[in-house]
Amino acid sequence: MKTQFIDQKINYNGSELEPLYSYIQHKVHGNSIVAFMGACDVHFEHMVDAEDFVVSAKIQSALMLHFIVEIFNQNLMTAVSLQRLLVSIAQTILNKNLRRSGDD
Repeated sequence: MKTQFIDQKINYNGSELEPLYSYIQHKVHGNSIVAFMGACDVHFEHMVDAEDFVVSAKIQSALMLHFIVEIFNQNLMTAVSLQRLLVSIAQTILNKNLRRSGDD
C-alpha cells in the first residue's frame, strides 16, 4: 500500500472519487492512500453515496482531513470494512481534538 500526504490545501467537492484520482492527480500508482487537508463542499452532481443523496445530505466543512483510498480487485464488503477500520484507526490517533460523525 502506497501512502502520500499532500502538503498543499486541496478543497474537496466529491469529484476526487473518480477512478485513478491518486494516479492522475498525484502520480501515486496502484493500491494507495492519499491524504490532504482542505475545505469540503460536496454538491449533488458528485455525490456517490446513495443514502446521502436520497436525504439531500449536506456534506460540508471549512477544514477537513481527507483520505482517498484506492484498492483494486476487492469486493464491496471488503471496501466498506476497510473504510470503517481506517476511520476507527484515524479516530484513535487523533482522538484528543476531534469528534467522529458518521461512518465515512
